[in-house]
Amino acid sequence: MDKDQEARLCFEKLEQIKLERELFHIDEGMKLQRLRKYQQAVLCFDRVIQINAENALYYCLRGRILRSLERQQDAFSDLKKAQEIIKSGGSLIPQTDHLASILDLILELQKDNEIAEKVFE
Repeated sequence: MDKDQEARLCFEKLEQIKLERELFHIDEGMKLQRLRKYQQAVLCFDRVIQINAENALYYCLRGRILRSLERQQDAFSDLKKAQEIIKSGGSLIPQTDHLASILDLILELQKDNEIAEKVFE
């Protein structure tokens, strides 16, 4: 095996490890959310976003959890970030259903909190 092939295999292995870490933290965060352990769930999604900050779905999921903690402004910021990622052509959410979810959550936050008016100005 030459050095290029060796480097390629090493890179692929690192990407696989990164993906496994993302999936682990997503799974843990979702379990904690179902158990209503919202603060710990937020920490899991913080880690996921540290690993991959260009996935809109991660911001959307963390935003939902923040909303459960009644941290409306933080939730709204995450949902706006998700929307920005999608609009900029960054990592798109795999299923288009999630875009509707993000927009629905933003609309709910607009109804729930006057902070939304400031962000949309």
